[in-house]
Amino acid sequence: MIVQHLAIFGLGKLGLPLAALFARSGLRVAAIDVDRDLIRRLNQREWPDAEPGLAEILANAERAISYDTDADAAAGCDASIILVETPSEPSSPAFSTAQVEAACKSLCRALRARRTWRYHLFVIGSTLFPGKLTTAITPVLEKELGRIAGSDFGVAYVPDFAALGNVLHGYRHPAFLLVGSDDAG
Repeated sequence: MIVQHLAIFGLGKLGLPLAALFARSGLRVAAIDVDRDLIRRLNQREWPDAEPGLAEILANAERAISYDTDADAAAGCDASIILVETPSEPSSPAFSTAQVEAACKSLCRALRARRTWRYHLFVIGSTLFPGKLTTAITPVLEKELGRIAGSDFGVAYVPDFAALGNVLHGYRHPAFLLVGSDDAG
């Protein structure tokens, strides 16, 4: 699969640097977040300064990146990275999949609106407990799309391991890369 247009859902401390790096490399990126104020600031070129070097990369990536609050911006994309928060409660150590599921449902609505179906790769970068991809996320995708994972669309788990304040370096020089998928290929 060749990805020419990528969507990234969640423009927090990890998602925005990842979107910036992909866009700077020349890949068209639809950067999507539900925070309207953040999207307004990004569209006005008000770059966050929490990550050293991020503002410069975002400025260099301007032609290849667009910012939006609407998942419809991902309708034309070949693949999507879901990198939203998965908070946990003190009473329960499990990470919540609610925001991941919400982002997936919004994306599925946008993909269903396409005139013709084409394969789409869903990459989950958000932190999940083992087994949640197959027991919680993939069933949501199959139900929302009315299609079968592994044949009509792909699902992969690629958690991000990067230290805050050093995210760009961590993405460029990862200590390791973990990819999980049920696909035989």
